[in-house]
Amino acid sequence: MYIQEVSIDGFKSYAQRVTLTNFDPGFNAITGLNGSGKSNILDSLCFVMGIKNLSAVRAQNLQELVYKQGSAGITKATVSIVFHNNDPQNGPSGYEDKEYITVTRQIVIGGRDKYSINGHAAQQGRVADLFQSVQLNVNNPHFLIMQGRVTKIMNMKPPEILSLLEEASGTKLYERKKDSAMKTLAKKQTKLEEIDELMNTELLPTLQKLEKQCEQSHEFAMTSQKNERLRRLCVAHDYMSTRRLIESGEAELAAMVAEIQELEKQKTDLEAEAADKASDIAALLTEKEIQQGGEVKELQQQADDLAKKLTEDKTNYKNKQDLLKSEQASMTSLQQQLTELNQNELAAKVEAATAARDQAAADLQAAEHGVEAATRELAGAETGDGRDESNKSLQERLADAQNAQTAADAECKAADIKHKHLSKQAAEHRKSLASKDKEATGLRQAFDKAQQQVDKCRQSLQGLNYDAAAAEQLEEVRRTEQAAVRKAKEEVEVLASHVSGTDFMYRDPERGWDRSRVKGVVAKLVRVKDPATATALEVAAGGRLYQVVVDTDRTAKALLENGQLQKRVTIIPLNKVKYSETSPSVLANAARLGSGRAQPALQLVGYEPDVEAAIKYTFGQAFVCQDSGTAKKLAFAKEVNQRCITLEGDDFNPNGLLTGGSRGAGNSLLLRLHELLQAEDSLAQHTQRLQQAENQLAQMAPVAKQYQKLQQELELQQHNLELLQGRMQGSECHQLAEALAATEAQLAAAQQEAAAAAGKKKEMVELAKRLEKEIADFSKDHDKRVKTAQAKLKAAKQAVEAARKLLRKREAELAEAAAERDAAAGERGQLELQATATQAAIDVLSAEVEKLKAAVEASTASHKEAAAALDAKRARLRECDSEIRGLEKERQKVLKDVQDIEVEKKRKENKWVLRVPQLAATVLDCGH
Repeated sequence: MYIQEVSIDGFKSYAQRVTLTNFDPGFNAITGLNGSGKSNILDSLCFVMGIKNLSAVRAQNLQELVYKQGSAGITKATVSIVFHNNDPQNGPSGYEDKEYITVTRQIVIGGRDKYSINGHAAQQGRVADLFQSVQLNVNNPHFLIMQGRVTKIMNMKPPEILSLLEEASGTKLYERKKDSAMKTLAKKQTKLEEIDELMNTELLPTLQKLEKQCEQSHEFAMTSQKNERLRRLCVAHDYMSTRRLIESGEAELAAMVAEIQELEKQKTDLEAEAADKASDIAALLTEKEIQQGGEVKELQQQADDLAKKLTEDKTNYKNKQDLLKSEQASMTSLQQQLTELNQNELAAKVEAATAARDQAAADLQAAEHGVEAATRELAGAETGDGRDESNKSLQERLADAQNAQTAADAECKAADIKHKHLSKQAAEHRKSLASKDKEATGLRQAFDKAQQQVDKCRQSLQGLNYDAAAAEQLEEVRRTEQAAVRKAKEEVEVLASHVSGTDFMYRDPERGWDRSRVKGVVAKLVRVKDPATATALEVAAGGRLYQVVVDTDRTAKALLENGQLQKRVTIIPLNKVKYSETSPSVLANAARLGSGRAQPALQLVGYEPDVEAAIKYTFGQAFVCQDSGTAKKLAFAKEVNQRCITLEGDDFNPNGLLTGGSRGAGNSLLLRLHELLQAEDSLAQHTQRLQQAENQLAQMAPVAKQYQKLQQELELQQHNLELLQGRMQGSECHQLAEALAATEAQLAAAQQEAAAAAGKKKEMVELAKRLEKEIADFSKDHDKRVKTAQAKLKAAKQAVEAARKLLRKREAELAEAAAERDAAAGERGQLELQATATQAAIDVLSAEVEKLKAAVEASTASHKEAAAALDAKRARLRECDSEIRGLEKERQKVLKDVQDIEVEKKRKENKWVLRVPQLAATVLDCGH
């Protein structure tokens, strides 16, 4: 074990934390200038190791070890040494499994002095034992060999040297512990001898005396107990005889009293039932009077008004429809006119006229060229050189024909030479290719076989009827839904953490407990239909929002007694909860006075039918109003007189209490629960879609696996086919076949060139012969040639004149078509403006028709609703009459039962009065 690191903080001259590292396992020396703190490092090591002689570290007390004794603001000194336990076998006992051992000592001015080993607090003795177990005893006078001590050690006597060696080897530690243990044993032995002497001289004689007295007392107690037992037996016999007599009498009297009480209870119940029947009859009569007095008349008036409004709306709707049909007819007429003025047809007509004009101009130009050619031919005929349209004489044309004949002859010879060379080259290629025929056949067979394998794989893939695109789309849907599910779960967790206070935590109070008996907190049993009313609903519910709903009072009792609830809760048992429902007349008056700006709080929340009683208990006696004026009007109106809350949370209580002020929208519990329910719904939807995608993928999995296998096989076969194709293209026989094909193509081209050259040569020979004949016969036909040329010139001039007339005609037609197109464009613009205005009117009328149609539908629905309400009220009046008659009959029957019970009760009371004196006399006789 050796020092690896020393940390000094606030010790002597080290005001700031200083860490010394890179210690050598065998030998270390501290060097530096005077006053640099070399000796303070050694003092810090002694300080940690628990030195007791402070003079060895040049201090009188521990306070002097703190930097400037605390006057500089530093009030504590801390030194830590980190030892590297590189040899666990020879290291400190109990730390063999520790690679590093950190020993720390800290002193505080005016405070404590504490040690710690590896971060755990330790006593000074434990630290001293740790160091002494590795032969490090800082309190050994020879632990530090200071300057001038070496000579003194050299002059020590044998006992002193032995003591020094014992300290160095660590055996002195065990000697001191042995001496301490022997002294402790001696003290304990002396104490034991004193205790033995005290027991023999004082305690044992006293104990013997007390044992004798105890035996005498025990004998007396047994005799007294036997006597008392016999006396009690006699008394008990008398008591039991009298008690049996009393009990039989009391049982008879108690039975009579119970019968009387039961009759009294039945009488009370029947009277209460009769009172309830009378109250119900009164309520029904009141309801009937109210409905007959105002509601029915009001509903009748409302139905008449709605019928009148419905008639007006239908009339307006029909008028607007007629006007719309008229506008639509006008629009149809305009569209027909626009169709007649088809701009495309006029443009096509202009284009056709332009093309005709261009053709006439081309014909004129051709006719003028004909005149020029006829003029040159006439000049040639008159001059005698035989010039034609090309302005060349017969001699010039003959020379050109002879030159062309010579060129064609040269081309024939060159084509023949090329044909012979290519024929020879093709024969050599055929010979070489025939020698490679076996190799080519093998490659072709292998290629055909590979092609068959590829076709077979494709047929197998097509036979699977597997849609890879659909599978990929499902995979994409699954990835998308997985991401959406993760996001929705995170959102649900965040929102759930915001409403964790509404969780009802309990432990099953009974074995086999059915947790469906506990419905949950009221806040979690409702769903806000409109988030804008969340604040008002929360104010309406108040503290009841946090109450817990259970099925029965037995469940509530079990939870309170054995549910180990962590906080106080109020429980609503569904079988015991009582609530008051708002009467239909109050609802009708609230709807009439509020003009649709107030609704019962119960209608603004959704809930399951099995918790209806608890929800009515929570929200049943409040209205939610859109503004404070409506809330104030309804709360203090005699016809309503109910608690009203605005959307901002202002509470108007008919008792005169008004509550309001600022409420943070973000703190609304119902709003947070609404967001949580929406997030849970979104999570459920994404989860369902994810499950559907996974189910479809699971159904497709066997075919997909087979498809993937066949696809891999197809790719492998296609790769093999491509390799074979590459081998074929790179093979020598393939190259020879391509070279042969190219040579044969060149050979065919050479043959065509030779044939063309021969044809051209033949044509030039014939032309030269014809020109030579014309030159020979030219002087004979001079007059005839001149007349023919003059006739051609005349015909050409006539053709020019006809072409000019046709051109002028085509230009006139073009101008007429352009003017017609421009006029049609102006007229079309006016028609389009009219059509736009008509379409705008149609759109406006269509919107008004739709609006009137919606108004008619709304009026129809309102009229039907009013008529239905009126019919319901009339039906309710008939029901009230029937219920009143039934309740009156039941009340008379109950009153008759009350009279019968009263007679029976009197009879029982008389019997009880006669029996009591008889029983008292019998008891007195038994007592004597």
